[in-house]
Amino acid sequence: MSILRRFEEELREYIIAQGWKVSFPTTWQYEFAGDHEVFFPKDNFEPTVRIQTIYATRPDGTLAAPGELRVNCPEGFSVRKDVEIPGFLLDVYEGTIVEDGNTLHQLNVNVMAEGFLLIVSVFSVNKEANEKTLDYLKTIRR
Repeated sequence: MSILRRFEEELREYIIAQGWKVSFPTTWQYEFAGDHEVFFPKDNFEPTVRIQTIYATRPDGTLAAPGELRVNCPEGFSVRKDVEIPGFLLDVYEGTIVEDGNTLHQLNVNVMAEGFLLIVSVFSVNKEANEKTLDYLKTIRR
């Protein structure tokens, strides 16, 4: 699986918390929402991507190793092993949630690197939209 596919749309690179980088189409919008950053298409909110960056050190001040920073699989979600972002350790969970009476497909992609955990949540009523968004997440780098 290659790190990038050929995108039909023009992408814009964003520098997010702690110097991480990710690219989304120029037709998407960015918002900072307190402890996380949100990306979504300007013409609607499908899909919506929320990224929270956590910086972590051990008690002795050294950076936490990637495997030390994990988020448990939410109840009712399944583990996916078919998603890769070269250079990072990932935990990927997939499931559905009900919000305001709507069933949403949710992907949780936890990107682990030395001293960091990116908690990426992708929400959409359309499961295929979440799958396409995985291609954009493969642009994540430090």
